[in-house]
Amino acid sequence: PTADLYIKRALVQERLRNYQPAARDVRSAIGIDSTNAQYYIILGRLYVQLPYTKGAIETYQQVMALEPENTVVPMMLGKQLFIVKEYDETDRWLKLAIDRNRLQPDPYYWRGKVLKEMGKTDLAIASYQRAVEISPDNFVAYLELGELYALKKDRKAEAYYKNALDLNPGSVRALYGRGKYYQDVDSLDKAMADYQKILETVPDFLTTNYNMGFIHFKRGEYERAVHYFSR
Repeated sequence: PTADLYIKRALVQERLRNYQPAARDVRSAIGIDSTNAQYYIILGRLYVQLPYTKGAIETYQQVMALEPENTVVPMMLGKQLFIVKEYDETDRWLKLAIDRNRLQPDPYYWRGKVLKEMGKTDLAIASYQRAVEISPDNFVAYLELGELYALKKDRKAEAYYKNALDLNPGSVRALYGRGKYYQDVDSLDKAMADYQKILETVPDFLTTNYNMGFIHFKRGEYERAVHYFSR
């Protein structure tokens, strides 16, 4: 079979979610033609699905060796390097992705994640903010901003959690994050309102029950505290 036939069969297998056979076919195609960067891109995509992170990284690196000016793969490579906690390398590739397309939100979001892991909180916030400027419906970036500002006990946390909840009103992560922020700044009625919304849909949410018990205990409402601590 020709390389093209292997790729056609691989794409059919990919649609059927048969990722291992698909990857074998792409490797066979590469054995016939090792200069086609598109083959490596397909293989990298399959490795991400398997998941086989080391293989995805090596495959995307091969793409960049064949196509140094590629504008899409630096982002893909950065995400895989983040998974294996190669934060300096992740940041390098994400900065390259941004340089090549400054209107793409994903590299800013992922760069925010890696900067957060590196302890560079202010730079992480700036990167997340750029992501939501480009993509105002970026729910996860609003969450990250809420969480980072909550750690600072900064009132901006409330606004970013509101933005997240406007996009996804039932988000347990957003409700819990905002509730915990309210609890930490002693807005206890607001904290309990958010916690109660969580418990209406996830009654066995461990930390929410604990926090409700703690607030009631703090207020001297011991029977209510016992109820939540018991749960």
